[in-house]
Amino acid sequence: MFPGVEATGPSSKLDFATLSALCLTSKELLPLARSKLYRRVVASFGSGMEGSVEELHPYLWLNDAGLTLLNYPHLASRVVELEVKLEEVESSTKANTLAKAVIDLLKCCYNLKVLDLDGDRFPFTMDHLPGALTGLDLFANLTELSTVQTGPNALLLLSECINLQRLNLRPGVAIFGDDDTLDQPPVASFPFRLGHFTVPSDLSLPIFRAITFNSTDSLHILHLHSEDFLRLREPIAELASLDELCITWQQRNGQYSPSYTKDLSSALNALTSLRTLTIQALRQAPAPSSLLSRLPPTITTLYLSRVHIKDIIPFLASDTGRRLSKLAVGGFYRFSSELEEEEERRLLEEAAGQAGVRLVDYWWNRFDHL
Repeated sequence: MFPGVEATGPSSKLDFATLSALCLTSKELLPLARSKLYRRVVASFGSGMEGSVEELHPYLWLNDAGLTLLNYPHLASRVVELEVKLEEVESSTKANTLAKAVIDLLKCCYNLKVLDLDGDRFPFTMDHLPGALTGLDLFANLTELSTVQTGPNALLLLSECINLQRLNLRPGVAIFGDDDTLDQPPVASFPFRLGHFTVPSDLSLPIFRAITFNSTDSLHILHLHSEDFLRLREPIAELASLDELCITWQQRNGQYSPSYTKDLSSALNALTSLRTLTIQALRQAPAPSSLLSRLPPTITTLYLSRVHIKDIIPFLASDTGRRLSKLAVGGFYRFSSELEEEEERRLLEEAAGQAGVRLVDYWWNRFDHL
């Protein structure tokens, strides 16, 4: 009836309720809407995990979406992206029960490409779950993985992701004592060739080298905090294909340091293939103007978040500023209480026009959308 038609469109128009309604509209629309409805699924575990061990059942805590995948394998086979929202457990017995339900979910979704194990705030759960998932051949087809780096089991899990292209490691809440911090990788290198890597805070140098061992000529996009960027500057400089870097600016010891800014500039200028740079400052710590004046001349696209307008305008008049083709700004700080916001915006647009730079706005977290 509708040859060649696909269930596509703006995400705001294709939410769960809309797609569910389309599934009930007609037999002709059912396969189109259903393919979109079950392409990405969020399976959540609820508060039922607080019950006694005797009351536990592997599927007791699952939301309706998760139960649907378990009960209808033909729908689970359509899932390409799966987010598993986990809960904290306080015993090994409950952790094993939770792991069994997660394993059953992953086995049903055998066409899965993108997986997010969301348990950042639950250290006991995330310390036990990766070990239970290891060795079951559930991750060979994954191209994208988001998870928490809490211990050796989480890293062993990565060794099974042979086709991984995008990795988002989050720091989570570790349960280690000060003497148990994970510094060494469980394997010398990982088999995948990454194109995109989000680095967790305080990731050790040996683990970073192991993760990127086979990705020196494939890794194009890297996300990390400025402190970690400096700490890992040597292996990052070896990433020959790195052309996009997104850093969150951090003040060292709560204050600006000229040497810190100089070190950052030196590390950035060592990246000869870098073309796109994002500087995402924290609300209470805008990046200083001295960093802008020392950016690499190779940069053609620059994203700035929470930077003073009074620093952006002179930067656009500099040689580095005039080399830009695109400048995106978001959440900038006004530089004068005497000027209207519209006037400040006009001055910024005028400076961009004189430099021949396309000026655009962005108001979202670039870490979340790249």
